[in-house]
Amino acid sequence: MRRNSYKQMGKDILGSSWNNYLILPCLYLGVFFTTIAYLVTAGENISAIYSSYSDPSNSPHIRQLVWTSIIALIQMVLALFSNLDDLKGMSFFGIFASLIYASIATILSILLSGNEAIEAKKAIQQPPSTIDTIFNVFMGLTTIAFAFGFQSLQPNIMGTLSNRPGTISPRNSMNKGLNVSYAFVFIVYYAASITGYYTFGNLIDGDILIVISKNIQNDGQKYAITIAQVFVILHVVIAYQLFAHIAYAVLENKVIKIYGSCSKLVSISMRWAFILCTWFIAILLGGFFGQIMALAGAISNVPITFVVPCIMYLSHAKATGKTISNVEKAVLYLIIVVSSVVGILGIVSSVRSIIINLPTYSLFV
Repeated sequence: MRRNSYKQMGKDILGSSWNNYLILPCLYLGVFFTTIAYLVTAGENISAIYSSYSDPSNSPHIRQLVWTSIIALIQMVLALFSNLDDLKGMSFFGIFASLIYASIATILSILLSGNEAIEAKKAIQQPPSTIDTIFNVFMGLTTIAFAFGFQSLQPNIMGTLSNRPGTISPRNSMNKGLNVSYAFVFIVYYAASITGYYTFGNLIDGDILIVISKNIQNDGQKYAITIAQVFVILHVVIAYQLFAHIAYAVLENKVIKIYGSCSKLVSISMRWAFILCTWFIAILLGGFFGQIMALAGAISNVPITFVVPCIMYLSHAKATGKTISNVEKAVLYLIIVVSSVVGILGIVSSVRSIIINLPTYSLFV
């Protein structure tokens, strides 16, 4: 029998205890942190666009929390759609948007390489200590896990898709879209990260587009980075709903389990409550975007993507009597141990970074 979600796989293979106390908390925390990161991303990029085109001496200063709040209101409107089938086609736009903004980031990073002003900023930047570098490495690893950890939530998102008789399964379409997405986005994301680090070095912050927007040299680059940021905003607005539908389904199923049904009004109210919770955390911790991504990767994506599948495989093989070679066992246990260490140190690194930066942090930026 095919299992369509991690919840089903965890319960059937590892049992209810593993499922309730490890798998589901990791999944739901991952959804929560991911949606928060998307709200912050959208708010930061709208704020950057406004700053690029406004005159500081004449234009009013609009705080980032205002832009983040606008995005949250848009999410409340999108939450009125009953299921992901109503948002069909948006996920494919997300693939296209990723290719556009990552490609622009790569090209602009190459064009800005060797710029005297940027090199001067890099020269006066205080280099991190050895211990900071070590913690930053682990925070970076879990950030990468966050960026490419969508597969850990894919089964649950696909589980919210309905199959209508006589129609092509939306799950098949989603699988095709994901295959195309990973094939191309993997390349352009790494191209943007490599060229971005080569050009900006230790000036790099959580969002490469924000860093580029602060170092543009002419109007052409300004318009290009604006296009990239618009696509980022559209992408994360769509992605928010893809991930949030997991939370919506959980909340609605709980109500149905208790009361036997879930009215449209109750469903919308719960969705809006979830959005408001993520909005509040987003405006509260908006300045810790990089740390939030790393924390989400460490808490959710590392365990679910690397640790749990290996444990499931070993447990299933033992239950079914399947023979596993010593070499295969050694590799699986190595993945479990190394991934667990990276995840734990990623959590420590993220929390440490937040604590260190708290004295200079302003609430509700």
